[in-house]
Amino acid sequence: MRSMMCRSVLVAGLLVMASSTFGQDMGPARKGSATPWTPAAAFPSSGGTTRSGPPISLVPVPFNPAGQFGSAVALDGTTAVVGAPSGGFRNDDRAHVFVLGAQGWGQQALLLQPQPNPIDASRGTGRRVALDGDVAVVSAHGFGMRAECSFEDVVLFFRRTGSSWTEEGRFRKSPCDETFGSALALSGNTALVATVGWFDPFGRVDVYDRGAGGWSRSGSLDDPVFASQTYFGFSIAIDGDTALVGAPYDRFGGPLTGAVHVYQRTGSTWTHVDKWTASDASTLAQFGSTVAISGNLALVGAPGDSEHGRNSGAAYVFERVGSTWMEKEKIVPSDAAPSRFFASALDLDGNRAVISAANMFLGAFDSVYAFERTGGKFGNETKLTQPGAGFFGAAVSVSGDRALVGAPGGSGSPGAALLFDLSATGGAARGMRGKVR
Repeated sequence: MRSMMCRSVLVAGLLVMASSTFGQDMGPARKGSATPWTPAAAFPSSGGTTRSGPPISLVPVPFNPAGQFGSAVALDGTTAVVGAPSGGFRNDDRAHVFVLGAQGWGQQALLLQPQPNPIDASRGTGRRVALDGDVAVVSAHGFGMRAECSFEDVVLFFRRTGSSWTEEGRFRKSPCDETFGSALALSGNTALVATVGWFDPFGRVDVYDRGAGGWSRSGSLDDPVFASQTYFGFSIAIDGDTALVGAPYDRFGGPLTGAVHVYQRTGSTWTHVDKWTASDASTLAQFGSTVAISGNLALVGAPGDSEHGRNSGAAYVFERVGSTWMEKEKIVPSDAAPSRFFASALDLDGNRAVISAANMFLGAFDSVYAFERTGGKFGNETKLTQPGAGFFGAAVSVSGDRALVGAPGGSGSPGAALLFDLSATGGAARGMRGKVR
């Protein structure tokens, strides 16, 4: 199950408490806009040695030359959702759905239509996506704005029937809030929605469940200490009855040491059951900046870890045996070096992990690493690169033998979303099947 948008959570904004009144008065359900089948395009090969063929570049319709396509990605089997927040001077957030069909990968639907707005949307922090089977959750900046709000974010729920996507509900905060949906996670009929930002480091994670009457807010995952400067909810993940909430500014061992809170659901009640910290915890490591969970395995990113030089970064593997979680190993790439911010984005599916060394704010890194777990250890490192793809690895998702990598570029860039096949022998990754445009 793809339990998180891309598990890249470089976010900012303000915290406002939730309202339980929204979701009933925001207009009728609407269908996602279906678009003509548009085949994916073969991306020019970089000539690198770490993969045997080029990836496939997904083609958004309509094409926005400043859309920053690939800012958020989610992949589940043969379906992908890619966010394009634009960042221009109007509300132009979009989410594109792609599927693998007889003709290769092509766009199936456009979930968010552009909504012209005179307010500068470049400050928006929503623009996140999550996918599990036939359900997608998307956050958008300024969508459906109320007259009293200068800025606000909205979270929308969509469900697919056949090839048609229908909006099942939408939620927003009251009073107005522009960081609602700063991170998303989805598993089955349960979704997590985070609200956290730079100007107020307190965070909140709301739980939404789908029942007979549709989606509704059912509760929250609360910070057990509600301590300032932790950025509780900066990253979130869920699989079944287990949820993870990152707090990368937790100061238990010094400034920005970081922690992850673990929650378990029994019936309809969520209970805080554990708090993880790194066994070699250090200041400024920001452990918990990114999180992922798949069954009895979990992955936690600490992009500020400095074992191999300042901000070289690392990812930690946790495994559950019975009801007990234990740290099992620490992953660093073979070419670990200072200022790589390894684990700025990551994802996990079964025995495959995809971890980025891209920092979306600095834009100086362009590598993604795929690992496979055998014999209880993650190895078989494969390095994915794509020269010319700006901010390559700002968002990543993995499902089976496929990896989806977002490369949104900087402000005013069209962006890209690239599919890799991780099943090639010899540790190489090859391009997914697609048609050349």
